[in-house]
Amino acid sequence: MSRVVLLVDDNEQIRHVFVRVLENAGYRVHDAGDLETCMSELNQDIPDLILLDIMMTPVDGWGILKNIRSNPVSSTIPVYMFSGKVLMFEDIIKYGTLIDGFIKKPFVNTFLISTLEEFFIWYEDLLTRCSRSLQMGHDKEDISTYITLKRQERSIKYLDSLFRSQFGQIQNADNLQYVNDFISKIEAEIGTLEDKIQIIETGIFSPDVSS
Repeated sequence: MSRVVLLVDDNEQIRHVFVRVLENAGYRVHDAGDLETCMSELNQDIPDLILLDIMMTPVDGWGILKNIRSNPVSSTIPVYMFSGKVLMFEDIIKYGTLIDGFIKKPFVNTFLISTLEEFFIWYEDLLTRCSRSLQMGHDKEDISTYITLKRQERSIKYLDSLFRSQFGQIQNADNLQYVNDFISKIEAEIGTLEDKIQIIETGIFSPDVSS
């Protein structure tokens, strides 16, 4: 069965182009241009992933993300943000653990498709291992927490590398300190996630499941 993607962007022309690209790659696509339509679509058909633009009005992508995560129906659906703007430190700190990835516009169509395919391969492998663990009798709540933490870890590590590539060459002393301070905070966040993951893996999962 084809994977389902919900595309959310207030630019109808962009939605039309992306829908065609995704459908040509084998996805089944729904689209929405605002918060109300997005939430209505989620109540009708749960997608495998949401592609969500940041620069939207009157409610921007971050506002729509909050609604997605606060709705029990959609709270665990993978979300990839995309935008022509550069993600700033505040965005990553505030939203980094609520998303599964970020795609910077403009991008070539093959990059979009390969990025989604890479995520689905990783995510489906994670779910398969966790399903096996559940069948072995491990705690369902702990497994759910593990899945969440692994998604957060993957997202934060990617955003960390993205931030470094965007701002790593800064020479201005004040800006350089800003970048270094952020990197230290994000490294601490990664360390915290890794510690939590290790506790679950070593305390609950069998070795073949936690690998």
